[in-house]
Amino acid sequence: MICFLFCRAEEETSTLTNITDAYGKDYGQLINLQKLEVFFSSNTINDLRQKVMSSLGVSNLIGSGKYLGLLSIIGIKTEICFFPPKG
Repeated sequence: MICFLFCRAEEETSTLTNITDAYGKDYGQLINLQKLEVFFSSNTINDLRQKVMSSLGVSNLIGSGKYLGLLSIIGIKTEICFFPPKG
């Protein structure tokens, strides 16, 4: 299952952790932090990025992994992902 959760980096990180913890407790499923990826807007400073990733227990930025053989994030040039150049 793929799920996207959106929050403000500094203000809502603890709420996001509470939500994932409650999900695990209620449904008996754990979130695999090794598969979890985060994405930050370009104006998020590096120190805040590290703080958020540390508090969530996440080590991957979105786009650094793959799901079903595809990149976890696809940019504007989707044809490159789905129809790579031959040669």
